[in-house]
Amino acid sequence: MTQKDDVLVALKQFPSEAATLGQLTKKLLGPKGVAKSWGTSTPEATIRRIVRHHSDIVTVSRGFYCTSESPLGRMSNKTSTDSSQHTISQGNLLELGNMRFETYVSPQDASKPYTTIFGVSRSVKLGEVSTLKKLPKFVPPVLPDYVSNDSKTIDVIWFDNSSSMPVAMFEIEISTSGTRSLSKFLALRNFCISFCIVSHRWSKIEKLLKRSEYGPLKGRVNFIEIGKLNELQSEGSIKVSQLYSKILTV
Repeated sequence: MTQKDDVLVALKQFPSEAATLGQLTKKLLGPKGVAKSWGTSTPEATIRRIVRHHSDIVTVSRGFYCTSESPLGRMSNKTSTDSSQHTISQGNLLELGNMRFETYVSPQDASKPYTTIFGVSRSVKLGEVSTLKKLPKFVPPVLPDYVSNDSKTIDVIWFDNSSSMPVAMFEIEISTSGTRSLSKFLALRNFCISFCIVSHRWSKIEKLLKRSEYGPLKGRVNFIEIGKLNELQSEGSIKVSQLYSKILTV
């Protein structure tokens, strides 16, 4: 088999035959990875080149690839593509958060399948990647009920290990307008939290933030490009440090 064949076979082993560059690299270079036998000093670069130019591999979005036979590779199944990208982004954020914090994923997404990036690649549920199974009671009872209710539906939350207070909240915006996400952040604006939108479309979010109702969020919402998450490859990479610096800004 050629190197291209090895990459294609590895990609087919992921759910929906789709994976981020980081997930695929981990699989091919892991304990049982075939890329170790390629005889190249830069296997990561070889994998990156192959996924971008292989005729049977489709680029769904920056750093996110699937086989041409996968439903995600067909334009008619955009809903499935968006759903898979949303789940992968949640998983990436949970793994990134687990390095320093406790993590929480919204209950409606906890059962979704995800293939881990860091450590040994394995298929799990998002709820298994999250370290917290229940949302800590950080909202005082004097605040309206909708504040607690909104916090439960945030896509991913990082919590401080000692105080159980949230330090960062993430909403992933792929095909929706972004108004619901900003409304959740608005309800939690009195907490010292780094609010982050994960998306391809920052210009659309910027326009929303100029509306008067979102005035209290001015300067408080960070943007994380989905491709940055898709390209995470190892715990020690400079990309991880860069993302932490960008995220943990209140």
